[in-house]
Amino acid sequence: MLGILESLDAIPSKIVNTQKEATPIVINNTNSQMLNIDLFTRAIDDVFTKTQIKELKKVVDDEGGDVTKAKSKLIEKLKSFGENLSSNVVANLLTNPTIWASFF
Repeated sequence: MLGILESLDAIPSKIVNTQKEATPIVINNTNSQMLNIDLFTRAIDDVFTKTQIKELKKVVDDEGGDVTKAKSKLIEKLKSFGENLSSNVVANLLTNPTIWASFF
């Protein structure tokens, strides 16, 4: 063992450090985010038909998948479905016990 240490001291340029620098690990808790998304998608599914949801997806697809660009066209499409649908989505969200409890 002593011989190995002495040889390392004598020829240090031959030793290459193969250990890589540790990369930090970031852990995010996405449970609450997933719950929020799930509540929203259930509210959408309760109000809109599958055809209407496909029409909304088509509006975004027509803009190259850019939701920001498609925003004004999405609003127009939602209006074409009728004013009641948007208020029904909001009502479904508000009447969800998890969301309702967060107000108080």
